[in-house]
Order: sequence, then structure tokens, then C-alpha cells
Amino acid sequence: MSPSGFYHAPVSKGLMAVAAAGTLLTQTMKWSSLGLSHAALFEKLQLWRVGTCHVAFGTAGEAVFGLFLLYHFRMFERQRGTHKYAALAFTCTCAATSSKGQTLASGPYGLLFALLVQYAYDVPAGSFFSVLGCRFSDKTFMYLLALQLVFSSSTAAAVPSLSGAVAGLLYRADFMRMRRFQFPKSVCRFLSTTLGTLLASPKPGHPGQGAPANRRRPSPHAAVRPQGGEEAQGYQDQMVPPLHPGDDMDEMDEMDGMVGMGAMGGMGAGAMGEVPVDPQPSEEAMEALVSMGFDRNAARIALIQAHNNVNVATHLLLGGGAV
Repeated sequence: MSPSGFYHAPVSKGLMAVAAAGTLLTQTMKWSSLGLSHAALFEKLQLWRVGTCHVAFGTAGEAVFGLFLLYHFRMFERQRGTHKYAALAFTCTCAATSSKGQTLASGPYGLLFALLVQYAYDVPAGSFFSVLGCRFSDKTFMYLLALQLVFSSSTAAAVPSLSGAVAGLLYRADFMRMRRFQFPKSVCRFLSTTLGTLLASPKPGHPGQGAPANRRRPSPHAAVRPQGGEEAQGYQDQMVPPLHPGDDMDEMDEMDGMVGMGAMGGMGAGAMGEVPVDPQPSEEAMEALVSMGFDRNAARIALIQAHNNVNVATHLLLGGGAV
């Protein structure tokens, strides 16, 4: 299951905090629209709108939908790393801003729809269902939510949303080397020691955070584990997945029995036949998911279900599909 909160996602946390605070402030102070417009930029020379047009949503309803999407898309920061995600957000926002013209809705529409393009291409569907003979996937709900965000402010959000989608496509095509853009290392170090400390989030379940530690039911065959300390523990961990509430106890006992037979050299295998064992995931794939903040056992199970495909395993973990 996906770790909740913003562990390994400080940029997403900062973007959401700024958008929420900016929306609350503009609604409380009854400020006029912060959106970008040709007249305000070139006739009134209100250059500050270039930045504020991305800070706050125009209404509370837009903020609810937009913040939910930003929270869901934190998966890309965990997958690509904070530095690359920050570069993606910066380049796509700049590209989307350059294509705006008339008075438009304020809010990070450019970034949201650029990320929606990455979501459409990079995140595979986890499940499918049919409605009136039409086949849909679990990703359909995110697309419907994005459409609701676009039309929640009449047509004012249509152009910035389309600009963001175009920016996302340009990013995928590496237009003008957009995907290779990186912030200078000195800037990254400075932000890591200042804002990074402020926006850092503890690992879910970390001791001292009040989350219960994962507990495993002792195996009745613990006495016949392979010898070798940590290596022996690793053998048991690979063969028996962690017990979750609602798991069938008889099924777990059967799995424990398989471990016991394997540890004793396959005694009784002639009577029962060979037991098929799922191929274990690669260490590189495991480390990739663990670095995103996922529990190691959950990552291993998701990779087994996804046949060692990191993208599919990430989607299973984020959607809670991994058993």
C-alpha cells in the first residue's frame, strides 16, 4: 500500500501548501483575480501576475479538485526524485505560461495538466470495468476529476489547461532539451538545507511517530530455517509474505509448510510434486520502490504481482492493489 503523506515528496508538499494558502488568502481578503491577462501584463505592466497566476485557485471548489490532483501526482516525485520533479514542474509551468493570452483562471493548471499527460503515458491501468457496454479503467476517475476542474470555472480554465497539456507533450518529446534541464547543484544544496528541512516528512511507521510496527506471525517451521543469521532471515522473508488483517490463516499455514519443506531439502516433494514459486524481483527494482518511500515487503509483493515491472508495481502500491 502507498505510504500516506508526503514522505519523499517535499516539492509536492510545498506546492500544495502554497496553493492552499494562496487560495485561502485571496478568498478571505476578497482580492480580485490573480490570473494572467494580456491587458494586465502589457498595458498595465503588472509583471507580478506572471508568478501569482500559478499561486492560488480562483474558487474553493477549484482548490479542492486541484489539490487532490496535486496530492495524487506526488507519485512522480517519488518515482523520479525531488530534483528531477522540481525541474519538470519548472519547465512545464514556464512552457504553459508562455502560451497564455486573454484573462484566464488563476491556479497551477499548467503543471496539473502537464502531469496529467505523464500520468496518461506512464501509469498503466490497474483494473477495468464496464458501464453500459463501455470499458473503462481505474484511471478514468482521474480524467473525470480533471475535466471537472476545467469546467468548474466556465471556460476561463480551458486555455491554461490546454497549455499545460501541450507543455506536457513537449516535455515528453524533449523539445528544446526540456527533459535534460536541471537546477544548478549549488541551488539544490541551498534549497535542501533550507526549504528541504522545513518540508521534510517522516517515514510512515517510523519509530516515535505513533504508527504500529509491522508484526509477523511466527512460523511453526522457524527451527528448520537455513543457517546464516541475516541470510536465513532473508530466506524466510522471501518465501512468506507479511500477514495482513483478513488473510486466510489456513492459506498462510500452507505457505509456512512449503517453506519448511524447502528448508529440509524438499522432503515430501515426490508425494506432492513441485510447488511453483513466483520469480523473485530484482534488487534494482526493489531499491527503486523503497527509495520512493514504500515498505520493502509491500514493494516485493507488488513486484511479484507485476512481474518485476516497476511502473506497474508503483501503480499497484499507490492504488492499494498490492496484496
